[in-house]
Amino acid sequence: MARKAGGGAGGVVVTGVEEIDRRMKTLVPRLQKKVIRQSMRKAMKIVAAATRARVPVDTGLLKASIKVRATKFKRRGRLGVEVRAGEGDFKGDTFYGGMVEYGTKRMPPRPFMAPAYDETKEQAKGVAMDEILAGIEREASRD
Repeated sequence: MARKAGGGAGGVVVTGVEEIDRRMKTLVPRLQKKVIRQSMRKAMKIVAAATRARVPVDTGLLKASIKVRATKFKRRGRLGVEVRAGEGDFKGDTFYGGMVEYGTKRMPPRPFMAPAYDETKEQAKGVAMDEILAGIEREASRD
């Protein structure tokens, strides 16, 4: 998991993998964020593909609306990437995505996002870690 380092200088700390954390400190904070964001997007594309494969299809609108998007946090320095349908659950043209996923009192749930995540999370984590290492090497060689 990536989080912003404490202190005034900024930077990113990757918890759980000492090698990545140690190498990450060799980059300036702007490049750290770039590497993390790119790596997370690539990993979440795996989850998005699995989600598209599992979504129930009637018109195809919900399936077409599944995208990888950066998330916004109120606290500065936090990075996040998510897979979502359209503008999110219960919003926009695909507002019914949440109803399909969670069900209603008249319709049983037909989950597609949670199972897709559970199915691909280890693969996505591996891709993210590999991409972070590759991104660090790529950015460090540009100096």
